[in-house]
This record gives sequence, structure tokens and C-alpha cells, in this order.
Amino acid sequence: MGWSNSTEYKDPPTISFDGAGDYNHAVQPLPPSAERKPTKSILKPHNVGREQDNGTGNNLKLLPPHHHATFATMLESITQQLAGTDRSSKMDAYLMLSGSLKASDNVPDVKALRQKMELLLSFIERDLKEKHDTGKPDSGLIINSLVLLSSFLHKPIIAEAITTEFSVHFVDHTIKSLEDMQLSKEIVKHYMFVLAQQNFSPKIMNQERVGRLITALHEIEQKMKGKSIVQGRINIYRTLLRQSRNHMLTNTAWIEDLFSDMVSSLRDIRNPAITFGLESSFSLGSESKITRLVLHLFELEPTEGGNFAEHYSARLKAMIKTDQDCSTAVPQIWSVIILFLRGRSRQLEQWMYMKMFLKVIEECFNSSDHPTRAQAHYAWNRFVYALQLDEKTSPGIVKMLCPPLMANLRRPKAKSLRTVTLSSVYNLLYYALKPTSTPPQLDLYWKEFVIPLVSNSMIPANARDASEQTKQNIGHACLILLSLCDHTPPRKWIEARAMENLQQPSMDVKELPPLDSKWLRRSSLLVFQVLAPLLEKLYWDLSGESNITAVWRAYIRSIASPAVMEVKVSNDTMASLASIFSVLYKIWHTGPQNLQSLPASVVPPHKDIPSTSAFLKSFEAILMTTIEELGSLPFTEKLLCIGTQGDTFVAIATPSQRPGKLRGQVKSPLHHLISLLTQVSPGMGYGGKFTRMIHRLLSPFFEARKSSRSRVDLAKDLLELLPSESTEPCRLIWQVFADFASIATDTRDGESSGSLDQPLGLDYRGVVKILETGINLSPNEPLPGWKTLFEALITSATIDAGDGGRAIAVIEPLAKSLLPKVSVTELSPKGLSYLHLLLGKATYAKDRQALDAARKRLWGTGSAGQKVATFDPYVVVYDYCRLSLEAGYASLTRNTLHHCTDTISATKGLLDRCPAPLLMGVLAKVQGGIECWIVDGESKLGGGNVLSQAVSQSDL
Repeated sequence: MGWSNSTEYKDPPTISFDGAGDYNHAVQPLPPSAERKPTKSILKPHNVGREQDNGTGNNLKLLPPHHHATFATMLESITQQLAGTDRSSKMDAYLMLSGSLKASDNVPDVKALRQKMELLLSFIERDLKEKHDTGKPDSGLIINSLVLLSSFLHKPIIAEAITTEFSVHFVDHTIKSLEDMQLSKEIVKHYMFVLAQQNFSPKIMNQERVGRLITALHEIEQKMKGKSIVQGRINIYRTLLRQSRNHMLTNTAWIEDLFSDMVSSLRDIRNPAITFGLESSFSLGSESKITRLVLHLFELEPTEGGNFAEHYSARLKAMIKTDQDCSTAVPQIWSVIILFLRGRSRQLEQWMYMKMFLKVIEECFNSSDHPTRAQAHYAWNRFVYALQLDEKTSPGIVKMLCPPLMANLRRPKAKSLRTVTLSSVYNLLYYALKPTSTPPQLDLYWKEFVIPLVSNSMIPANARDASEQTKQNIGHACLILLSLCDHTPPRKWIEARAMENLQQPSMDVKELPPLDSKWLRRSSLLVFQVLAPLLEKLYWDLSGESNITAVWRAYIRSIASPAVMEVKVSNDTMASLASIFSVLYKIWHTGPQNLQSLPASVVPPHKDIPSTSAFLKSFEAILMTTIEELGSLPFTEKLLCIGTQGDTFVAIATPSQRPGKLRGQVKSPLHHLISLLTQVSPGMGYGGKFTRMIHRLLSPFFEARKSSRSRVDLAKDLLELLPSESTEPCRLIWQVFADFASIATDTRDGESSGSLDQPLGLDYRGVVKILETGINLSPNEPLPGWKTLFEALITSATIDAGDGGRAIAVIEPLAKSLLPKVSVTELSPKGLSYLHLLLGKATYAKDRQALDAARKRLWGTGSAGQKVATFDPYVVVYDYCRLSLEAGYASLTRNTLHHCTDTISATKGLLDRCPAPLLMGVLAKVQGGIECWIVDGESKLGGGNVLSQAVSQSDL
């Protein structure tokens, strides 16, 4: 230690060994020596400022450190004092040097100290053996020399300069002293402190010396008692564990001391012993020799009856019932026992006393003391680490790992304890689902751990439970699945992760290892036992950025990643799609009003019609993420079979491989999707939002088709999925198909010119089929988009095959479709709108050659057909016109005047465009319809109304 000759300063002086430093305050002047009286000090007063005889005949002064110009001059003075024979001077010299070293963060003059090191060590070696005249060891001198040696060891740069010869001598001398125990307790404490502090080389701390040292320490309590002695022994054991691990394996007498010290009633012994126990069990517990010794120890039978295991477990149970400090130690001691039994495969599973000690940790879990329960969780984390879980772990052990955690997840508790419980959940999954796990292991532990802990414990079964605790639980469930599915950023798995913090081994959810993408894809039925309930409970959150959105995105990306290297879509990918569609079908048929989901956290809760918007946005989010990541191919090239109940999907390679239990329809996922969307979702309001969602969902599939012809074919194929009955969703879906077909029809590409294999007429026939479907869905009035598609088709046909092509490819086929819809008794005035559109676009080829050329252009040279005498392209159009005129007159009322006026005008327009050679024939075919308006047998046109004026002015 350092000292000063003035005791009246408030701040420590600035010491300089080179003479350049000054004091920060004034030092009180001293009176002359003759007038001064000795002051009390921890050192002898005659050593300060008094001349001494050092045995060499020279008179020297031992001055305080700050009186020396440099550290080297102070060191010289100290060595001279140590070289003398005066005991007090030597004691003061030791204290001055050790105090100076402790007072400085760095060594003031390393070179000077190294030069004197050998000499200083010789003085220490000499004085360690110093005795009084009575023959007893000189405690004061020995202790002061040990204090200086301790100061040397405390500074690594000085410790390196300690010679091997001195280290060997010191260790041997210390071991002999501990064996003989002729020294005082105070000296022994200092010897033990230095031994715990040293870091001598393996050459010095060889097996023979370490063995003797451990034996001496093991027997020390037979000769000397006391808390400080046991503490010193524990500290030496800890040093030897770090320094001489292999020798600790060979000399195992320390194990008995450890187990005895850990259950000490003294906290100052118990706590460091537990720390040493955790360190040693982690470092050596995997060694079979240590495991055998611990097993043997627990089988010993003390003289008072019963074996050591029974006595030890009883002692631990008794400690639980005492004060908090003792009870919190029990789970830690339990951990030490468990960690020591890792040296043999399956040892913990087969240990005969396992049930006995499980009852101990069970009492800790059930303790009313929160710190004890927290320590029980930490112990459980170490237990999971020690088990080294794999698919061969005994079912009994596997079954018991979840219940303690599930019980704590379900009960309300302090936030800090809940954090500890969640950390234990993460720890269990960290080791059960490690990256090296085989598929059977992942299957096993997903069933045994993930489903019970996440699905059964964190996702509420009560649909009305929207408490804050429930929201937090579901949030944690999302984070767990996110970590298990998300491969970014890459995370390193560390086997000893649970032992990185010996006192509080906790873990964060972000440390969980991502599961193998191929396993996630292959095991969709297992995964969706957790994922599906989560999607349903947090359905409203899918419409925006949220935890469940991130989970879904990570899952889809993970199962999509193996597909990058695949030439064709795998059955595993289709199995995942089957699970996804099962969830979608359930949600759609439940509807927005009946969905048992928690209120949205990212947007305000929706009610009535607004809920339709959120419902569709979440539905779209599920599908769009899937389509974007997997691509359109899995939706179109593979098949899914749906069960007769409409809620179970199974992936099949071919229709012949359909499972016997599922006798439902076999279609591609895209076809299943269209079929689902045509079904009415309960409580949902249909309209523009629904149409826009359909458009966005189908856009990737139409964009994947390179030609306009293939896009029209896709629209035509999907239209076949619409049911025959006209429902609102069907009509809205048709509008979307019509929009895509209109764009494709307006687009001119390489295939627009047709070929022998695919004549243009077939292309137009496909679009006409779409228009005909629209007519069937809405026979009384064109649906939105019908007119746009019709006009696009008219324009395209005219460009490709002229007026004749327009007539024979578009107008006439549509008239055939419309004709059966006309009934004199049932025709709605709005139904005349189709007639107006057709007659408004009906034109004629200029001659027969033009009409023949149009047929050849549409159907090819070989399909031109026989030449006919007339070049009139229409037959059914005239019948349709006549019947519509008759029906219009029959259903004429005041409310239908406008529609009938348009009908008369459209008919007149057709006759005006009719070539003169054909006019008489056309009039003959439509005269039945014209006649009823001119004759007006029921006198409906009287009164000079607009319609009567139109008839009179039409020159019909």
C-alpha cells in the first residue's frame, strides 16, 4: 500500500517519479524533529525520515514514494532495505513497493522493475521461510512478502518477468506448507490467495504438483477450520480448472468438497461454490470419468443411513423451505448435478435417481418465490442443453420438457418472470430444432414442442379473449414462427449457447435457428397446425405491415427457395399450396362478419361494409405473397383434389392418384381459386373492391402468357368455371375476364395474323364465347365491360378480315346466342340493348368476292366453304331483329318508349347500310317485325309521342 506523511489533504496528491509533478495542494510543514512527537501509523514511525543501518555500514533513509525523483531511485532504496537485516525496514519496503504498484494503473518503470525482479524474488523466497527467535514463522514478514508477490501477479507485465525457478520453489513451498499446516491461519489465507491468483505455466503446474495441491486442499479442513479457508480452497479450484483442466480430471478429490460446499449454510461459501460447480460441470461434465465419479458419489451410503443421493435431495428440499437466498441456490445446485452427468450417452435418461431430483426442481417451479422460480427456469435451460436432444431421446423425457413451461405461460405472473419463461421456450426450441436435426427429429419436436407451446399455449382457444395478455402471447407466437422461417440474417448456432451466461442463461427469440426450407415445404400439414390458427386470429392484421404479415412472407419465401433449383414444380410445393387453400376456403366461407379474429392492431376495426374492404385486403395479401414468391407455374401445372366437404385439399400428381377418401373435384389451384371466388362469402358486400382484387390476383397469370391469343384462351378457360346460375360474384368475375380479353384483343402481335394450325376464326370464336357467357349471366342488359370487349372485337375483326369478317365472325355468331333469349312475353325493354349494339355495328361486304376473301382470311384456303349465290352474310341476325321488334311492340309501355325508339332507329340504320341488291330480301325477312309497328293493331302509337314520330319518320 502507499502512504503519505500528511494526513490532512482532501484529494490524493499527484505523485511523480521523475520529479516533474507537483502536489495539487499544500503539504502542512512539519516542526523540527526535536519538537515532534511520534504519530500513529500503520508503519513503524522510526522508518519515516530516520537513518538506519542496513547492515552494510551505510546510513540510508526510507522515504515515502513521492519523495523519490523516479521510480527507479525508489526501487533502489527498497532493494537496499530488503537486503538489510532490520525486520521493520523489510516490512516497510514490501509495503511501500506493493502499495506503489497498486496505486498506479500501469507499471511506472517496467524496465527498472525487470532489472530488479530476480533480486526482489530472492528476497521474497528468503523471507517466506523467515522465523522468529522462538522458531515460529514470522507472520508479519511472510504476509508482507506475499502481498508484494500478489501485486506482481496482479500486473500481467510484471507476472511475465517472474522466473521459472522462483515459481517452482514457491509452488513447492506452498504445497508443503499446506501439507504440514505449521503456519498460522492468516499466513495460510495469504498463501491460498496467491495460489488462486497465479497463472503459472503448465510446466510448473504439472500433474504431480496439482495432485499434491488438490490433496492438501481436500484435507485442509481436518487441520484448520474457517469460512476464509474454504473460500480460499474454492478460489484455488477455480484457478486450477482454468489452468490445469486435465489434471483436475486426474485428481478428483475436489468433487466431494464441491458438493459439500454447495449446500453450506453460509452464503459466502455456498455462492462461490455454486459458481465453481457450474464452471466445472460445464467444462468437465462431458468426460466419462467425471460422470462415473459423480454417479458413484450419489450411490455412497453414509453412516447415518440412506445413500448420498437421498440425503442430498432431502437437503435441497429443506433449503427450498428456508430463506430466499437458500431457495434460489437449489436450482443452481440441481443444474450442477445434471451437467456432471453428460459423460455418457443417455445417462440422464437412465439415471436411477432422476425422478427423485426432478421432484426437487418441480418444487422450485411451484415455489411462491419469484426469484426461485426464475432460477428453476435457468436450471431447465441447462437441463435441455445437457440432454442433447435428438430423435432417439426417450419419449418420457421428451414428454416432460413442455409442461412446466406451458403451465407458466398460461398463468398470469410478473413481467420479469414471464420474460424468463419465454426465454426457456426459446432455449428448448433452440436445441430441439437445431440446424443439424434430421427430418424425423424436426417432425417429432414440432409435434411435441412447437404445437403445444405456440399453438396450444400462446394462441387462445376462446375467440372472445382479446385481453392484453392474449395479444402479447400471440405476438410472441408470431416472433417464434418468424425466426423459424426467416433465413435472414444468417445466424450461427452455438452448441454451448445455454452456458454462455452461467448465472442467468437467457435467450432471445431472434437467436432461434431457421428451419430447413425443404422440411417446411414437405411438412406443411404440421406447420399449418400452428400457422393456420395464427392466420385466423390475426387475419385483420394481414392487410398491413405487421408481425403476422412478416411471418407469412418469411414462410412463403422459405418454401419457395428450394424451387429455384427445380426444373418442375415439386409435389412438396403443391402440398404447401394445398394447406394454404384449406385455410383460404375456411376463411372465405366464414365471411367477414363471422370471422373469430382479434381486432386489428395496424388499422382500426372494421364493421359492416367497411369490413369487406379489410377482409378482401387480407385475403389478397395471403394470395399475392404466395403468387409473387412461388410464381404462377404451381397454380396452373399441378393438380389439387378437394374433399367433398370443401375444406380439405390434397396435392396429387395425376387424377388417377386421387386419395380414396377424397372424392371431390380435381383441378389446378388457379381453377380452385376461381371456383372459390364465385361462391358467395357470408356477410360480404360485393362491388368495385371485389373486382379490383380479382384483377390484381389474376394479373400475374395473364402477364405470364406471352401472346394475346393465349391470354384470350386463359380467359375462356377460366370462364368455364363460372356456375350456370347468375350470381353477383360471377358477374363481377366475368367483368375482370372481359377486361383482360379486351386488352388482349386490342393487342396486335405475331400470332394475330393466324396460321394453318390456328386460323383467325378460332381466335374470334374464343372472344365471342366470352361475350356469350356475359349474355348468359345478364340476358336483359349488357354487363359493364361487355360493350368494350364487343367493340374491341369488332375493330380487330374489321382490321383482319374487313366488313365481311366482322359480319361472319362476330355479328352473326352473337345473334345466334341472343336469339333464344327473345320471347314475346318475357323480353325486358333493357334486353333490346343487345340488339341496338349488334345492329349498330352490322355492316356488309361490298360484293361476293369480298365476303369470300373474308372467309378465307378467317378460316384458311381449305376452309373457304362452298360459294353461295348471295353475298348477304346474315341469316340469324334478321330473325333476331324481327323477333325483337315483335317483342318490343308487345311489351311496349310508357316506360319503354325510349328503348323502343332506339330499336326502330337501329333497324332503320341496318336497312340504310344494306346494299341495294340485298335490300328486298332483307325486308322480306324482317317485315314481320316492322309490320306490327306500322299497322299498330293495338293503337299503342297514338298521341304523337316520340315513338310514333320515330316510326313515321323512319320510312320503314
